[in-house]
Amino acid sequence: MERLRPRLPAGALFHLDNVEDRLNNVTPDTSDTTMYYTYNTEDQTGLEIPPYEATLGGGGEQELSEVARADCRVPAKQPSLAKAQVGKQAVTAQCAFRDGDKVKVEKTGRVFMKTPYKTSPKDKPVQIDKEQAQQLAHEFLKRHGGGLPNDVKLADVYKQMVEMYEADAPDATKTSFVKKMYLEFTHEINGIPVAGRRAGDSILVGLEGQDVIRMDRPWRKPIGPAGAAQQVIPANQALLVALENIPKIILGRSFAITDIDLFYHGPATDQDVQEPTLAWGFEVAGQFRVYMDAFTGEFLRGSCAAGRGLRWKRYARPIRAIRNGR
Repeated sequence: MERLRPRLPAGALFHLDNVEDRLNNVTPDTSDTTMYYTYNTEDQTGLEIPPYEATLGGGGEQELSEVARADCRVPAKQPSLAKAQVGKQAVTAQCAFRDGDKVKVEKTGRVFMKTPYKTSPKDKPVQIDKEQAQQLAHEFLKRHGGGLPNDVKLADVYKQMVEMYEADAPDATKTSFVKKMYLEFTHEINGIPVAGRRAGDSILVGLEGQDVIRMDRPWRKPIGPAGAAQQVIPANQALLVALENIPKIILGRSFAITDIDLFYHGPATDQDVQEPTLAWGFEVAGQFRVYMDAFTGEFLRGSCAAGRGLRWKRYARPIRAIRNGR
């Protein structure tokens, strides 16, 4: 699954009078002393796993473990797997959106919907739990969003929180509530998860209380295998590629790889039959994921928390170059 945040608003601090100010969000000329802070959370719990120390070695190169580490289990198996074929799925004809919904349909079959109605940050919606939110999302997809695929599974739940307090007594007056909840649904092909968001397939449903306010649906239907099975590159060798290339993208800052798994990766296109790439996926600090072709060692396009793609091919060295010491 793709454990990346949806395109949510960044954290912000503001008076109610200055909700839309964003960066210039607190001004001295307001009489309202109630402060509002929004932030996003992910409904996940991490594992306490010792770091995997890895170095490239050779000719006095810097040990990668000084700036990078893998805080996750590194898969030991080296399976033989086949590529897969998927088909474009156009669900527009099955959609029955509500009056006022803003809808965009792409040639790839992706459907995007959002409601034009906005509420104030101080308005507390009906508080629901994850199970209730999932039920509401399922009902919306069945009635309005083109149907609920048979192979859909809930991958992640993200919450937008609002924290309120009085400026003159923040500790004594602080309260918080869930403003919005986003549910991401994905699926698998032969037991291998399909990368989510723009890197593959997912259905994102956003709720404010009991109201669905957003749906983003890039989704394709599995057809079958494409070609004979091949043995993938071992995960520990793929990890060396990730540890070598990621510092070049994030300007040498320290980081931790928090998840390693195989995915079918590839954005949807307008072709009726498509072949996503079988790839090793590396989640970096729970914020974004990068991918490497599990057969060739080539770095692929990744996704980040804000929904923008990271162009890795410009910087990345493939596995054959690292093996040869270049």
